[in-house]
Amino acid sequence: MRPHRAVSLLVVAVLLCSLLVGPISFVGAAGKSATFETRSPGDDRGDVIPITVHASKAATVNIGSPDQGFWVQVNVTKGTTTLDLNTYRADDPNETISLRKGGIRGTPNVRIPSESGPLQPGVYDMNVMIGGVTQDIGSFTVEQRETGDAWTGVLPTPEAVNPDEFETPDDLRKAASATENGTVAKGDQFVLAVNVSGMSGFLHKSMLDGSGENVSVHFRETNAHRNTVPNEFDGDEATRMMLDDENDVLYLVLDTDEHDIEAGDAYDVAFEIGAENGLVTEPERATTTFSVEERRVALDYSGDVLVVEDQTRIGGTTNLAPGTTVNVTAYDTGKNSFFWPKTATVTEERTFGSTFDFGGVEPGTSFSIELRDQDRTVTGVVAARQTTSATTTTTTTVTTTTTEPTTTTMTETPTNTTTATTTTMALPPVETEQPITAQSVSEGDLPGFDVPVALVALVAGAVLVLRRTR
Repeated sequence: MRPHRAVSLLVVAVLLCSLLVGPISFVGAAGKSATFETRSPGDDRGDVIPITVHASKAATVNIGSPDQGFWVQVNVTKGTTTLDLNTYRADDPNETISLRKGGIRGTPNVRIPSESGPLQPGVYDMNVMIGGVTQDIGSFTVEQRETGDAWTGVLPTPEAVNPDEFETPDDLRKAASATENGTVAKGDQFVLAVNVSGMSGFLHKSMLDGSGENVSVHFRETNAHRNTVPNEFDGDEATRMMLDDENDVLYLVLDTDEHDIEAGDAYDVAFEIGAENGLVTEPERATTTFSVEERRVALDYSGDVLVVEDQTRIGGTTNLAPGTTVNVTAYDTGKNSFFWPKTATVTEERTFGSTFDFGGVEPGTSFSIELRDQDRTVTGVVAARQTTSATTTTTTTVTTTTTEPTTTTMTETPTNTTTATTTTMALPPVETEQPITAQSVSEGDLPGFDVPVALVALVAGAVLVLRRTR
């Protein structure tokens, strides 16, 4: 093959390859697809169900179907789109579907709205189509809702913890603590928590006086004085309402310095969904109680003064909400003055305390301990420090031993012992005579005859008798 012909063929081959590669890339870009991010979303009846679609180009989402008594069509744009399905407003074409993220063309077309109010519990079909061709299918589930119990919590004062700064219900839950026997210190914030589902589709704080959707929270004083009108108010006057849709909890925050609440008051609290609400067939209630006390902070000590030494923790007990700070200051205005302010935080056990070092303060010094926020001062005193001295104690041990025939041995053993005491005591030697024992007394009760002497006497007597008989 000639060289110029081979080169020509090579150029043609390259051109053909370039033409082939171009159409392959174009076909891939022209492909169309659409999918649901989650093929089976769901939530409780009355709540909002998010439905997310990823589409390579404009698509149509069908939510529900004609044979299920509920059907909505939404035209979404290219990209990711999240639609919120309000199961409580399923009978209102203007509020059934709202756009959370992405874009839609036109307005949602509620082809068949619910005729019975909120969507009934059950599983509903959905699909996404491009150009009339189904790209993906799924289903959403409406769960049965319920009303559970109510419980009480507490937050520090609004100046310490601003409830408007909570970004999520989880922030509020972490900041709040359980009440102690249902009591709240005056000025702290009362927290009502109700385990209830199906509220996110419609509930707002302004409705909690019962004027909207027949849902209310009511506070009523239970220990009003005789011939007086009990204090009453509704949940729409609360400082903040938050709905935790994930955990099905309704939170309400109330400032006990407001609403004509006084120390010593006790209240019944009732959350109610009335029979006219479409979620229930008969009223549902959740109730609880709480009482309000004067703010109390007490230092732990006994006697007339608080005695300290070296490293000492000064603290006590309180009824203030956990997380509240208590300012404790130790000071003396004398010649060797000092001023030591410290801040203690109230624990979940309603205790507080800070540690002070009095090691450099002269024993016997009287000083003051101030609880600044409570306008209270207590007298303290630095205890005398313990001292030790090394002294020598001399101990004499006397041992008495009896040997045959009449020997007594006395042994004195001086012992030098160093102990931490201020007393020196010497034991005097004990003098003893020959002890009288059963072995040193004859049958005739004659003292001084032991066994050897008695035997000698008997032998001598026998010899004299023999001599006389001769």
